[in-house]
Amino acid sequence: MSHSSQNRSSSPVLLIEDDNTLRESLEMLLELKGYEVIAARNGKEGLQLLEEHGEVCLIVLDWMMPVMSGRDFLDVVSEHEAFGHIPVIVVSGFAGFDKTLPVDYLSKPIDTAALISKIRTQCS
Repeated sequence: MSHSSQNRSSSPVLLIEDDNTLRESLEMLLELKGYEVIAARNGKEGLQLLEEHGEVCLIVLDWMMPVMSGRDFLDVVSEHEAFGHIPVIVVSGFAGFDKTLPVDYLSKPIDTAALISKIRTQCS
């Protein structure tokens, strides 16, 4: 059985992270766990990928990014008819993150076991 066939979701995970090393590491980890991943460096790229790929099972979203922040991305996506229902996990080292937002949250450095657990819950 290949790694990708272990993934029970036919929809990919959208990973939006500006730190190249972290993005590549998370992408590799998720692929090893059997998830298809589409990755973006900022919110603007993330929106373009959503438009191109359509449905994703989950969005893993960095909060502090250049070009388009996680907050700006979330504002646009939450108002979008086709994407507003997609679950979001915000990952951030920002101590002042508003945890009352309707998203899941993990602080950096990321607990990868917790991240995989949250993804498994949403993408099964």
